Amino acid sequence: MSLRMIAAFVWTSLLLVACWIPAGWLRVNESQVHVGISHIDKLVHGILFAGFGFLWIQAARSRKELIWVPVAGVILAVLTEFGQGLPIVGRDTDALDGLADIVGLVVGLVVGLGGAYVLNGRRLGLESGRLENEV
Repeated sequence: MSLRMIAAFVWTSLLLVACWIPAGWLRVNESQVHVGISHIDKLVHGILFAGFGFLWIQAARSRKELIWVPVAGVILAVLTEFGQGLPIVGRDTDALDGLADIVGLVVGLVVGLGGAYVLNGRRLGLESGRLENEV
């Protein structure tokens, strides 16, 4: 298993933990510092899913895997939102969180594809169905 694959699995695990932390664990005291950013949770959702898209695109070894990254990201976004509404988690499901997930995913995918091409010299091999190094 490559280091990129390990990083993608670790990030996905952290994403699930962050999205499914029970509401009781997130309570803050009035004395704690207020961040002062409206809808900070949307930003967090976007960052988590941008990281997901970026890392899984970097870990992909074939066109088939590339195709599954956005599909898996959308499925994960839906599952995490519905999972937040489970009684054991006790958080609210929010369509705007889901939208933030998808926007973050798209950003991560675009940056990841650009990074794979620029940093690694990889390109999509349309004939072979595999990612190739440019010669």
